[in-house]
Amino acid sequence: MLNIKSDTPENHISNHPNELIVRGSHKRVIFLAVLMLIPCIGLFTDGLKNLLTLLREHYITSPLLLLVIYAGAIYLWIKVFDKKIKLIINEKGMWYGKTGFVQWTDLWYYYFKENRTSKAGRFYYLIFKIREAAEDHTVDITFFDKTYGQIQQAIKANAAKNRVNDLGFKTK
Repeated sequence: MLNIKSDTPENHISNHPNELIVRGSHKRVIFLAVLMLIPCIGLFTDGLKNLLTLLREHYITSPLLLLVIYAGAIYLWIKVFDKKIKLIINEKGMWYGKTGFVQWTDLWYYYFKENRTSKAGRFYYLIFKIREAAEDHTVDITFFDKTYGQIQQAIKANAAKNRVNDLGFKTK
């Protein structure tokens, strides 16, 4: 039975040998977070007089640039320390924060997608469709502590008894 957003992830941990618990990871964002600190520290160490001059001369772009820099730094540092459970895959089904717990019998298909960008690198997604649902659900697994291969292996091992279609891996 489909259980949309009603439970916490801890309610679905079974401690089964094939269970995979996926959390947030700092591995890929720590470099960007440190990089974003450089202008933040530079603005603090530069004198107040220079900051006011910058704001006076560029009264529209400077506040926007400062907002983007500080918001980006805060967002990335939140990602660095985010260790909450993001995905659980076990013998009963799969839990994801936006869908809640989905039993294997309710899952129609899934596949993985890789988006490659020339500047930002590679981004990985798990896309799945719940039976009787209108849309696909997309999980950004790029910043998780498990790779798409580990997640795919866990789904295959746990959903083997059910008719869940593996549509493979797509590259964009």
